[in-house]
Amino acid sequence: MKPLRFLLTGGFYGLSDVSVKLLQMAALLWLAKICTKQEYGNFGILISVQQIITLLALGGNIETMSSMLNRFRVKNRLSTLFSSVMQVTNISSVIISICFILICLYMLKTNIAFGSIKVYILALLCGLLIARFMLMTSIFQLQERHGMAILFKTVPFFLAYLLGYVIAKINNDHISGYYEGVLSGLLIFIFVKSFVIKAAKSKFHKKIIMIFYKKSLPFLGIVVIGWMSGMGMNMILKILFSNKEIAEYTMINNFNAVLLLTISMLSNVWNPRFYLIAAKFPEGYLNRANNKVFQVQLLILSTISALMLLYFKDILGLLGGNLLGYGEIHPYLLISYSSYIFLILYYQSVSYYLLHNRGALIFKINLITGVIGTLAWVLFMLLVGTWGIYLGFAVQMVMRGGVIFWYAFKEWGVRVSISNLLSGFLILFAAYFISNSAMGIVMRTAGFFSLLLAVASVYWIIHRRKFADYLEYIS
Repeated sequence: MKPLRFLLTGGFYGLSDVSVKLLQMAALLWLAKICTKQEYGNFGILISVQQIITLLALGGNIETMSSMLNRFRVKNRLSTLFSSVMQVTNISSVIISICFILICLYMLKTNIAFGSIKVYILALLCGLLIARFMLMTSIFQLQERHGMAILFKTVPFFLAYLLGYVIAKINNDHISGYYEGVLSGLLIFIFVKSFVIKAAKSKFHKKIIMIFYKKSLPFLGIVVIGWMSGMGMNMILKILFSNKEIAEYTMINNFNAVLLLTISMLSNVWNPRFYLIAAKFPEGYLNRANNKVFQVQLLILSTISALMLLYFKDILGLLGGNLLGYGEIHPYLLISYSSYIFLILYYQSVSYYLLHNRGALIFKINLITGVIGTLAWVLFMLLVGTWGIYLGFAVQMVMRGGVIFWYAFKEWGVRVSISNLLSGFLILFAAYFISNSAMGIVMRTAGFFSLLLAVASVYWIIHRRKFADYLEYIS
């Protein structure tokens, strides 16, 4: 692929990610605006269910498919590989559906309160279809059919979230209406696609399917742990707290999505350059380059987080409705955003594991820190109550980033700038306290950007001689 085409393709992928995430966030904020916390708490449980269904349906199939790519490319059997992974996902979807319906029937029979079975079935179907679209996107990417990949990555979700908004607005049961709309959007895309793109016939490859299940099985542990560290925690909150806490935690995750998207975009920009430098230059040069780039990325992440904190209450006031009741989660948002300052250590270090073929070690560390971190999280909730939800979240994030970084520090000399970490925290906490001051929005904005300018000036004075090196690393 030519450099210009490569950059344009990467830009379109980034734009599609941002567009879909922003539209999804807008739909979820609108639901929070028109729903009570009781209703939005139920919605948080449904999102949690939908996510785990998607993750289980995929079950590590994308990673397994990628690892088997070279083996099948040599034998000119890529179509066999791709059809097999689709068959595996179809089989998994059937098994998940049967198990899910049996669980629902059992809960109905035993009078366990969990809400309308109809909306849970809608969440099941949405989760399975989303898994299918994600898998199709990955297949098109591996085939280097990037136009089709962007199409499957964007259009069905645009239709889903737009129809989710429309039908939720006209339906008295907003949550059920939202899922009816999302499912309708996904099905419309499938219906139109069936006329435009003819499905290729494929044989049933039992041996390859068994290989997929064998290789994918270890990923299930990571899938569940990853789910529990996000929206899956709503299941624990349902046991320990009320729908109010579930609604607030779901709202925090809506705003966290902005930071995750930022980290993902920054990593996608740097990672190709990282491996290119690793192939051409000694490790010392690579470490300096990686450190400098992540110093800048940390400041970018801190600034975006700070702006979200600074204008959080203004955003709620502008949108109005039931969102006004979420102003009390402001300090929880500060804790959550502070956690992402530590998570940047994970992304700074993880490329070294892949560079040195230590992917299995990443898997092991993620599994161990995930289990211990989740247990610590639950313990904090039991000991501290509502604050424990967010303090425990911070602990597991620090553990996740810290252990990965510590091993990379010992093995490959990865470094972190302590002054940059402190600067990031300073910017966050300053934004929080300025936002809670009695000043108007203009004075708050002026105060924050004055502080930001001061921090940037100090950073420039200290690192001005090295700034040319940074430009060299990213060019």
